[in-house]
Amino acid sequence: AEERLFDAMLDEVVRGPASSARGVARPSRWLAAAIVLLGLAVVVGVVATTRAGSSAAVAPQEPAPLPPVVKVRGMAELQKADRQIENLSCAVEGPDFGPLQEFVHLRALRVEQDHDLPHPTLVQSAWSLAPVARCTKLESLSVGYLARFTAVELAPIGVLTNLRSLELVGAEKDVDADFVAVLAKLPLRSLVLHFVHILPEGLRALGELPLLERLELRDCIGLEKCD
Repeated sequence: AEERLFDAMLDEVVRGPASSARGVARPSRWLAAAIVLLGLAVVVGVVATTRAGSSAAVAPQEPAPLPPVVKVRGMAELQKADRQIENLSCAVEGPDFGPLQEFVHLRALRVEQDHDLPHPTLVQSAWSLAPVARCTKLESLSVGYLARFTAVELAPIGVLTNLRSLELVGAEKDVDADFVAVLAKLPLRSLVLHFVHILPEGLRALGELPLLERLELRDCIGLEKCD
């Protein structure tokens, strides 16, 4: 009885009510199975399309706007600054960036050497960005005129997985293959090199940075020797 009812309903859907009343031969069982499978395929297609549309409608979230920059000069002012700062510009007299490791909320940082502040061992001392590696929320970093700044001093920031923008300024920086190897660890979209020394192998390596969308070279030394 159930099979006859099913065939009658299927016959009515396929041929219309009149055909069932006239006793037209019932569709074969394979046709019924084909229609059921077709219906499932349509449902799956609609679900997949809906999911794809929902995914496409969700745009990548843009970073929140930065608050106004806070400027400090000298280590004494840096020591007194609010540790909740997100946007900081500091000019320091020596190579010790130790206090910066406490500014874990930083999203943008500009650091440079202040030549007007005396430091007796400035020329002999190398700079290290190791404390900056603790600022894991950093999205933008600008490093100004720091003496003896090489891949060794740059290496600690290779752990900053949110860093999208980097600016390096100053002739003491040698951009070679090792230097760019550190940059390759970062998700950089924008890189600005201003008055730095670029070696041919460094320039070639810059062209291979996978995520870089903007490269700006300003008054760089050594470009005339690059192919």
